Parts: sequence; structure tokens; C-alpha cells
Amino acid sequence: MTDSAHEPPTLRHRRLGGGYRREDVETALEKLLATVRTVEASLEQLRQRSAELEAELRAAQAELQAYHAREDRLEAAVRRAEGVLARRPGA
Repeated sequence: MTDSAHEPPTLRHRRLGGGYRREDVETALEKLLATVRTVEASLEQLRQRSAELEAELRAAQAELQAYHAREDRLEAAVRRAEGVLARRPGA
């Protein structure tokens, strides 16, 4: 968007009948609609990125949970092995 897109539109009064000139109002509305479309497009991109990040987060959480489960199994195996070695004669 150009800098002129961020400037407030010029709304000139009609000489006869009062009110604003139709073409000025239409131009202002077109600029407003263009801005709304830009914001909507940006919002949609943000929603898509948010969904991607949430999927990555779920995958990372599942991977972390798998690591913790594996760690728990290894610790249990070590405890069992230590118990077996402690019960052996001559230990």
C-alpha cells in the first residue's frame, strides 16, 4: 500500500443540495474496502500460520512424551537390574 492509502480521503461538499460529493464518498469507501480486504488477507495468513504452529507444538509435545516414556522404561529396567544384582549371591 502507498502512503496515500493511509491518508484520510478528501470529502468535498456539494455546492447545491448539501452533503458530500458522490465520487468522493465512493473513493473513500473503495479505500476503506481495500484496507479491510488487506486486513482480512493478513488475518487469514495469521490463522494459517497459527494452525501450523499448533500442529508443530502438538508434534513436539508427543515427541517429548515419547522421550519421557522411554526414559521411564529405561529407569525401571535399571532398577530391576540393580535389584537382580543385589540379590545375587556374593554381591
